[in-house]
Amino acid sequence: MDHGHRHLDKQLETGLSRRDFARQGLCLGAVGLGLGLGTDLLAPDLAVASTQRTIRLPSTRGLWLYNKNTNEHSRVAHVRRGYYDLNALTRLDWLLRDHHVDKYRRMSRRLYDILYVTQARFGADRPLVVTSGYRTRATNEKLAEYIPGVAQNSLHIEGAAVDFQIPERSPRAISSFLNDLGVGGVGRYASHVHVDVGKIRQWSRV
Repeated sequence: MDHGHRHLDKQLETGLSRRDFARQGLCLGAVGLGLGLGTDLLAPDLAVASTQRTIRLPSTRGLWLYNKNTNEHSRVAHVRRGYYDLNALTRLDWLLRDHHVDKYRRMSRRLYDILYVTQARFGADRPLVVTSGYRTRATNEKLAEYIPGVAQNSLHIEGAAVDFQIPERSPRAISSFLNDLGVGGVGRYASHVHVDVGKIRQWSRV
């Protein structure tokens, strides 16, 4: 391994500092409708189908997540210089695993960018608190037995949805922001918000 790769590995280990996160900006521009995820590693901007605009994202960007169920934190740059960082993505995927059975899968990269935009809007000085990420079908079926509203074919099963909270930010404010973005499904609950990368829709169970 050359010195450049060793330096990059060191960056991957350290991730982003709180100051780095706070400095990350968000720029909205009407530059047309983006298509899909591009190549496997190329990280595109975030297409907003409802308004045919694209949210321009920094070429290096990251997330600070906290899993409420496992008491685990992860603060990493999942995109570096315009490309997805596979090591960082794997760390995030593991953080969002089905903690009931300790299984994980590749989560939607678009979902991570939606979470990034949300964190940039509400303050990167605090983590997004994840209450549910990936679910195996078996786990989803068990949850549906005693939690009203759990869909039989939930996008959580596909790694395309996450339920989360933001400390000191209301589910009403967060869901309103996501609904305005128009990037997928948004559900508002008493203590958390659901977001997914499916069809644009919204609901409230408060």
